[in-house]
Amino acid sequence: RNPVYSLEEKLFLDPKEIEDFPPLVLYFDNDQPDPDSWKATTDKTYEETYRAYMARKDLFVREYVKVLEGRDSFLAANRLAAFFDREVRNGYESLLVFSDNLLRVLQQGFKVELEIQGFTSPRARENYNERLSKRRANCLKNHFLTYKNGALKPYIENGQLVLKEIGFGEKLAPQYISDRLDDERGSIYSLAASAERKVAIIGATVFPGN
Repeated sequence: RNPVYSLEEKLFLDPKEIEDFPPLVLYFDNDQPDPDSWKATTDKTYEETYRAYMARKDLFVREYVKVLEGRDSFLAANRLAAFFDREVRNGYESLLVFSDNLLRVLQQGFKVELEIQGFTSPRARENYNERLSKRRANCLKNHFLTYKNGALKPYIENGQLVLKEIGFGEKLAPQYISDRLDDERGSIYSLAASAERKVAIIGATVFPGN
């Protein structure tokens, strides 16, 4: 069962907080949003980056398996395609369900705090990746600001919905992932690198309304 569906259900079991809510993880293309930018914010929404990323699925698979042959090529292609079809797509679809449930909770008068954590693969410089991870967290904030023609925006503006953005950069990426700029297969197209380019909603804390 998709845990995202249980946000509202858990709220009524324990209306003060949802500490056991599992992470909602969303993935990004390399250096997205806004490639080569040193800004910590972006005008893009997650939906924009998601659709552009999914459109490059075949390119990712092709670039990753081009040095492989036979069964190795077949298995690697299936694994990377499954990452797009399950992790990337399911993450976005779960975000929509989560957003609907979040709106209902806010309409009932509860206050909600979400922690949005941004991450990167180790490609590029560490200080750049810290900015990129913050940009990714901000991209998800833009999703909430614009969702359903701004239905959540009033709650953000009046403080009923609090979004805490944290950028971890590449700090938590495994050491074995390639960071070489001349190794695009390993540092961009690999499953290991792709799995680190993400944001996560780690938990939702809910407080009773006034």
